[in-house]
Amino acid sequence: MNRINNLFYIFIFLFSSCKYSSDVGDSFDYTGFWDCGSYIILITDSLTIHPFTDAPGFFQYQIEEDTFEVIDPDTSWNNSDFKGKISIIDSITFSLERDKERLIYKKLSSDSPFKKFNRLFFETGYCDGKWPVFRMTLMQDGKLFYEGIANTKLKGNKELLISEDLLNQLNQFLNLINIDNYPDDKLSPPAGNPRINMLIEYDDHIISIDDGLFEDKYYNILKYFFRFETLISSYNEP
Repeated sequence: MNRINNLFYIFIFLFSSCKYSSDVGDSFDYTGFWDCGSYIILITDSLTIHPFTDAPGFFQYQIEEDTFEVIDPDTSWNNSDFKGKISIIDSITFSLERDKERLIYKKLSSDSPFKKFNRLFFETGYCDGKWPVFRMTLMQDGKLFYEGIANTKLKGNKELLISEDLLNQLNQFLNLINIDNYPDDKLSPPAGNPRINMLIEYDDHIISIDDGLFEDKYYNILKYFFRFETLISSYNEP
């Protein structure tokens, strides 16, 4: 009799655990910043920074059952780099598996206070490939002055007003990667790579990066700003 009771309780526990996992999966919120150690990615309702590879920029994505797929019909990257099996670990953690590699992403808190810039300038130069060439200046009130120069979908000069949410996301991102600690030894990228300049003005100091290399965690800057036009294409001129 005790054995039957034990089996009954084990069955109830397993059923409850499966139901809990299903409930978490149905209501899991993928939006926000996620950290796996190598990458910090941002997932919005429709776009994501690439979670599998170093491919910079924002991409469309879809989640169907246990598959996370990054969608970019214009890319030259291998399609196998764009699909992975997704598993929910808990309410703030999920894993992605692809080609026997498993990345565990943990959600970064959006409640922590972060400082805000007064002005941000970012520009890219020409390279041997098809890197987008553009420059942009973003003000603290959300006014964006964008110039698409080459290999961009937004051409010429644009003046846009971005949302407060996007502005806060950008400020939070710069805090998450500790932009204040960008190394003083500002090594330049190898020959053939684009020249990238960045300037961020805060109330009490200015961060200036000329022809930056953006190594290690600071590579996330390139992943965020590459094809920045994807984030702003829905905004109208004020």
